Parts: sequence; C-alpha cells; structure tokens
Amino acid sequence: RHRNAAVSPGDGPDRPRIDVGSAFVWAIGSFRRNGIVLVATAAVVVVLMVPQQIAARPVQDLAECVNVAAAADRALCVSDLASELLLPVLVAALFSVISLVAQYGTQRAALIVADGRHPTVPDAFSPRRLGAYALFVIGATVVAAVGLVLCIVPGVIALLFLQFGPFAILDRGCGAWEAARISVRAVASHPGPAVAMGLVNAVCFLLGGLLYGIVGLVTLPFACLFTVHLYRQFTG
Repeated sequence: RHRNAAVSPGDGPDRPRIDVGSAFVWAIGSFRRNGIVLVATAAVVVVLMVPQQIAARPVQDLAECVNVAAAADRALCVSDLASELLLPVLVAALFSVISLVAQYGTQRAALIVADGRHPTVPDAFSPRRLGAYALFVIGATVVAAVGLVLCIVPGVIALLFLQFGPFAILDRGCGAWEAARISVRAVASHPGPAVAMGLVNAVCFLLGGLLYGIVGLVTLPFACLFTVHLYRQFTG
C-alpha cells in the first residue's frame, strides 16, 4: 500500500487497485455521521435549482409544440413561443451554472470528511479556490454541452474524463487546466471503475431532480462522498 501511494495514477504494475464497493459503503456511513452539514450544503444547490426549473418551463412548452400532429399548427405554435424564449433560456442557463458552482460547498465538505474531520457549513463554503473552481465548472459545462450536441457520445466522454477536476482544485489548490489533466490521467488509468463511478453519479443526478430537487438533498452529498473516496483511490 505504501509503495502504491508513492506513484502517479497509471504508473506501471504498482498502480493502486480501485475498489468501487468500498467507496459506496464508505459514502453511506459517512453520510450517516455527517448528514446534517452535508444536507445543509446541498440545500443551497436545491434552492438555486428552483428558479432554473421555473425559467425552463417555456422550453418544455416548445418541446410540446414539436409534438403537435398538424404541421401548420406546429409551425404556428413554435413561432409564437420562439420570440418569448430568449430571456427564459438565459435565466435558466444562468441559474444552472450558478447551481453547478454552488456544489463546491458539498464537495469541499466531502473532502473534509475524507480527511477524517467533521465539516461545518462555514468551512464548506470557504471562498478559497472558488475562482479556479468556477472557471473549471463553466469550461467543463461548455465542453460537455458541445459534445452532447455532437451526437451525445463526445459529451458523455467529456463528463466521464473531467469528473475529478473540481475535487482536484479544492484538494490540491491547482488551476483549472492542471485539474483537467489530473482528472483525465486518473480516469484513463482505470477506465472500468471510472465508468462505474460515472453510472452511479448519473443515477444520483437523475434521482436528485425528483420532487423539485428535494431528493437531491440526499443524492448530491452521497455522490460527492462516493466520488471523493474514489478520487483518493485513483490518485493514489
């Protein structure tokens, strides 16, 4: 174990073995012991998601227009809504980005738990490294969005390879570009466990949107704890 901890991810036969199951069990236990603070940090994200969901409703109406059977009625419906969509789309995008950045509180709290300490809300929302964190999140969101537009698969791959970046910034104090390199290198060294982690986090993300985000009070902290444990494993 000592020898493995001294090497970089993917360095030869001594690279650490990844145990996804232990990360899952640890995340459950850690959430039970630190649930109040973790839920409090996740509540900030949930609150920010409410205006995003409200602003996105006209976009949902546009999707319903596309499903209108008659071509003439469909064209009329789309033309009526198109002129009204710009502001709601901008507002929804703004709050989406803000809510993503606000996850840094829960992620920092998860890192504190991984260090064997009990987090507090002020510790979790310390502004240290927030600038680099926000830059990374915005950049990764743009890259993933472009990839999703380009046949979906490139966006999924981008999300998979960049999922450790935010934790690297909060943990090591590195810049956004270096965090991306750390994340890509770590995921490339253990693609199988990385895919398993991505699937678990995707399920947590989908469940987190239920009941206006209330389920996210549990799924977001769990996903952060789960990812932190694997982040420490992946990086030795």
